Order: sequence, then structure tokens, then C-alpha cells
Amino acid sequence: MGLVPPSTIEEARCPGHELARIQRGQHGVFTHQQAIAVGYRRSEIETALARDRWISFRRGLDLLNGVEVTWEGLLLGDCLVTGGVASHRCGAALLGVEGFRKGRRRSASSGSGTVP
Repeated sequence: MGLVPPSTIEEARCPGHELARIQRGQHGVFTHQQAIAVGYRRSEIETALARDRWISFRRGLDLLNGVEVTWEGLLLGDCLVTGGVASHRCGAALLGVEGFRKGRRRSASSGSGTVP
């Protein structure tokens, strides 16, 4: 088995790299819980928000400053913070089904609250 290059080891331990990987898979959005899970402390989250490195869309849902806000990202964010799921209409729009277009976000709650 070969040696792992130092840059790979450093990236594996860096919360910023791990959070960027999560963001790429979630249309740019992430939750505070995801940031904490990869190693950010609450004080670091507060600092990132205070210094406008992160933009808060709603309680517990953020985006890196400069990342484009998309309908898909906001829809996924709604689902992440409520524990809900996207409506069938949103799902059809995401899949490009004819007759369904991106627009108003709709989600269904899992019991913890709903988002229009």
C-alpha cells in the first residue's frame, strides 16, 4: 500500500473542504448541523455569518457568500431544515417533466413544520 500524499491528509481533516463537498452535492446550501458534523464549532459558524463569509437564508440554513442562489438549492434547503420532502409538483419540475415548471417552492412536512 502506497503513502498518502500530505495534501490529501490535510484536506481530509479540514472542515472547510468537507463542507465544500457537501455544498456541491446540495446546490450550494448546507445546515448548521452539517457544518458541526464536519468539525465547525458554533463560535466559528457565528463568526462566518458575522463576517459575511456565509449568508443565512433562514435559521440553520446557510450558503457561502458568492455562491449563486438557485431554486433547487432553496427547495432542498426547505427540506433539510424542516425534515420534510418536496411536493410531487416540485419533484416533477426537478425531473423536467413537461407541464411542470420551476417556480414556487412547495414542501410537505414530516411533522416539524412546513415551508410554503
